[in-house]
Amino acid sequence: MAKDKDRLSQRLSAIKTASAVQFDGPIGSRGSRDKRGAARQSVFRFARLILPDRSIVKCVIKDISSTGARVAIEGNFTIPPHVVLKIDQIGTTKEADVIWQDETEIGLNFAGPPA
Repeated sequence: MAKDKDRLSQRLSAIKTASAVQFDGPIGSRGSRDKRGAARQSVFRFARLILPDRSIVKCVIKDISSTGARVAIEGNFTIPPHVVLKIDQIGTTKEADVIWQDETEIGLNFAGPPA
C-alpha cells in the first residue's frame, strides 16, 4: 500500500511541475493542425461514395461543410484519390478528393468552388 502511495505522489509531483504545452491553432481530430477552409457541422447522414470504377461504398457523413466532409466507411480498404459523394436524402452529389484515410474514416475535400 505504501508503495502505491509513493507512486501516486511521484506522479502528482510530475504533473505539478510539468510545463504547459502551447500551440498556435486548433487541433483536428487527426492530431494535426486543422486546415479546413470552412466550419464543419456535425451530422449523421447516410451516403454513398462512387468510385472511378463505378463501384459503390456505403458510408455515413459525420461532419460536413461547404468545402469538405468526414465520412465513416465500413471495411478496411483503400479509397482511391478521387470519388463522388452522393447524399440521397438531400439530392446532392459532390466530386471530392480524399485528403486522409484511416481504418474507419476518410476526409474529403470537395472539388471546385464552395457551394
